[in-house]
Amino acid sequence: MPNEYIVPNARRVIGYEENIDAQIATEQEMLRLRESRPDISDPRVSARARDAWHKMHWLNCQRLRHYKIRNQDEFTKARGGRTLHMLDFVRKLNTLSRRRFFLNDWSGGGFRGLNVVLGSGRPTYLGAVQNGAMPEWSIIGEDNHGLRRREKKRGWRTVLTMMLDQKLITEKEALKLFGWPSGQSGQVYRLQLWEARNRKLWDGEENNEYFRLKPREEF
Repeated sequence: MPNEYIVPNARRVIGYEENIDAQIATEQEMLRLRESRPDISDPRVSARARDAWHKMHWLNCQRLRHYKIRNQDEFTKARGGRTLHMLDFVRKLNTLSRRRFFLNDWSGGGFRGLNVVLGSGRPTYLGAVQNGAMPEWSIIGEDNHGLRRREKKRGWRTVLTMMLDQKLITEKEALKLFGWPSGQSGQVYRLQLWEARNRKLWDGEENNEYFRLKPREEF
């Protein structure tokens, strides 16, 4: 066999063995790091192990991305909007007929319970509202894998959505009391209103088929 065919194959084998040795050394270092638990930016962590950690972290984030909630990117950023105090929020709701809303006299974790009495019935717990000043849009926190961790701030639009789902308030009443959610910030809220009104998902198969068959000149 000619030498020109032997040398490339030999180099390829040697390179493969070197890669295996480097991989074994990296895995051994990663095991030691798991036991000592240093920060990834610690100078004791080699660049090889740091690159391996970033690669594993990226792969884990990609595997878990399907567990994100819809429009999660919109909920993780501050979207501005109108700030409304919880007492003003309840005061507006109490202008509705045959419904009396009231707050708990205690709070916990920055939230306060909201209750309603329908007609002459008994009080019913609805959910929690932001204690004190309420932002218009909710903000959620993420963990280091990009998944939802907790709700940092609960917006009063989120509370309205909860009440719309429970049929305690109509879309027309919400519009009259709190106005129309305009701009880019209100895009998700308007989407939720559309889905509640039409009883189907905006990105569902039925709706996608409708827009696929609709003539382009009608858009």
